[in-house]
Amino acid sequence: PEELSPKEVFHTNYQEHIIKWTKENYNEIITARKEYSWNEKPMSKCVMERNLLQSEIVKSRIRNGGGVDLNTINQIMDWGGLRHIRLSEDEAIKITSESFESLDSGDLKTATIKLLSVYGMGIASASKIIGLYDQNRFAIYDSRVGTALRSLTIDGERLIKCPPGRTRSGDACTDNKWAENYVYLTWTLEIMSQYLSKNGYPFNLADVE
Repeated sequence: PEELSPKEVFHTNYQEHIIKWTKENYNEIITARKEYSWNEKPMSKCVMERNLLQSEIVKSRIRNGGGVDLNTINQIMDWGGLRHIRLSEDEAIKITSESFESLDSGDLKTATIKLLSVYGMGIASASKIIGLYDQNRFAIYDSRVGTALRSLTIDGERLIKCPPGRTRSGDACTDNKWAENYVYLTWTLEIMSQYLSKNGYPFNLADVE
């Protein structure tokens, strides 16, 4: 028989658990989406800001041969309340070009590892660049998301590791492990999105996040 892909193995092992968890937290998920707020701003303002950043990333890639310029990167960091990334313009475009080349070919893990190689860039920063680029397919992976999924466990172990935040403790992982968990998070949110869509809530991955 044909060997299963890593994603198929993940679905086989965890889809039932993820759907069960989604059912148990269904009302909270729907309510949280309706009341989504960031930095005490109303939902409409928050969504507009995310969409504007998505547009800026796309336009930057068009201008820069597939990469993202430093000004756009730091707009994202400002929005997320994170430190500016210290790179030259050429370095920023080169690294993000390589990252997005992997992403465009379907290799999220390699794309993430490339961004994590930048000094001062953790998984929260890297996933904001990727997640805001395409909110239908990707999401932000930070302490807020990790904490929300803390009760999604398999045999007593959390399925998704929790990144540390300014006021939240988190797990200690290598860059490789954070990138791997970002892939797992994406697959988890896809399963949740499909379940919610079948039940009348056509949420993309950013909506679920």
